[in-house]
Amino acid sequence: MISMTLTPRGLIDDQNDNHKLCGLDDGVDNERLLSEWNSAYIFQFLDKTVETNPAYQTQVFEIPFSSSKDPEKIVGLYSLFLSPHGTVCNTEAIQTAAGGATGFYIIFIGVSDDFTQPKGRFQSDQSCLEKIYDNKKPVLCGSKQIMGAERANSRKETLLNIFKSWETRHTG
Repeated sequence: MISMTLTPRGLIDDQNDNHKLCGLDDGVDNERLLSEWNSAYIFQFLDKTVETNPAYQTQVFEIPFSSSKDPEKIVGLYSLFLSPHGTVCNTEAIQTAAGGATGFYIIFIGVSDDFTQPKGRFQSDQSCLEKIYDNKKPVLCGSKQIMGAERANSRKETLLNIFKSWETRHTG
């Protein structure tokens, strides 16, 4: 997952007993950029909604939490992103995010539509994330671009090498 650090580095919150700050990622290194400060760039990278060939267009959808649907196992480039409360997860959402609108944050980039782990993290952090969205529940949207495994992995690695990722900190 792409790391999110929604508080400045070095901030000490005396109001927070356990010093767990929403979105704070102590593992962010100086060689990589913070994804939430570069959201528009990432969304522009992912937004292929106006591609002339419909087979290559980015598809956007809402992530249901009550569904136990098995992943389709279709290879492609997948993302999950937070959106402001009331956002409809469609092509307009990703275009709005690519235009630099606030409140849109990429939290996952992968080559599979198995969102079990990032969905779980979203659900466990939801009350903390609501503070960022004026105490309203953010919407979790997904996107996919169908492409070959080599190209999908290359694009994923490009993004994860630029932006500090949750995966690289927790899997080696």
